[in-house]
Amino acid sequence: YYLAITGFANQPLSEGPGGLQPIFEFDSPVEISGPDGPGGMDPIVGWSGGGETGAYLILLSGVTFLPCGEVPCPAGGLAEAEPCGGDENGGCNVVPPAFQPVPCGATICGTSQAGESGPGLRDTDWYQVELLGPGRIITRGLSQFPHGQGLIEYEPGFEGSGDCAHVTGFVNPVALGDPCLDSVVATDCLPAGTYFVFMSQQGFEDNLCGFGTNDYTLEVQCVPCAPCPADFDHSGDVGFTDLLSLLAVWGPCVKCVEDLDGDGDVGFVDLLTLLAAWGLCP
Repeated sequence: YYLAITGFANQPLSEGPGGLQPIFEFDSPVEISGPDGPGGMDPIVGWSGGGETGAYLILLSGVTFLPCGEVPCPAGGLAEAEPCGGDENGGCNVVPPAFQPVPCGATICGTSQAGESGPGLRDTDWYQVELLGPGRIITRGLSQFPHGQGLIEYEPGFEGSGDCAHVTGFVNPVALGDPCLDSVVATDCLPAGTYFVFMSQQGFEDNLCGFGTNDYTLEVQCVPCAPCPADFDHSGDVGFTDLLSLLAVWGPCVKCVEDLDGDGDVGFVDLLTLLAAWGLCP
């Protein structure tokens, strides 16, 4: 967009398919035009001529964005248990911590605001998701405002603990989305446990409730991890605990899970298979 200030009836020109043309068609001394106006997508190449002269003052009292359209709640969507401007699911940001439980496979239909509760304050929505076994969490966000969504990060060793005392304060992984453009987060394989899905505004001001710019949807999916037979402790990775489990039953061992090649004996082939899978499960 261009902000053009000129004395009437001088106006900026662009060069389009038909040659030089005015970007604005003045019917009055004040005219507003966007990219759909004449030559609105072309750069200014000149001015049409002289115009009136005088002083002016520009005052920017606030900048906001136009609603990009509706973000409809799909059939079967789960309503956020918080009205716009409320703080019923502020997660680890509030005392006591407050979360809205969300089952895997649900799509949340919620609202978020920035500045409604005071200058520099924004709404943060925290949703609690339970993984019953090792799995990945995939979230897809869509909103009328610039949003950020993802999973609250735990301190190493406390993944899935559900304990606010062991979160880092960061959203990781995280994805950012522009108004009416979706964002997707897909985690690595996670151990079974409790996880917090986060949704909020990117900014901290200028998006009050009631102006058609607060709605969002957040889809939460849980997907089992790909088969990872060397992950004997089901932690979501192959590591020292799994290695110790294999070494503890070294030798003949019929129907042992550590017998990865199924030959009735835990040996070097099984050890090499485990070492080849070392690290996070796929």
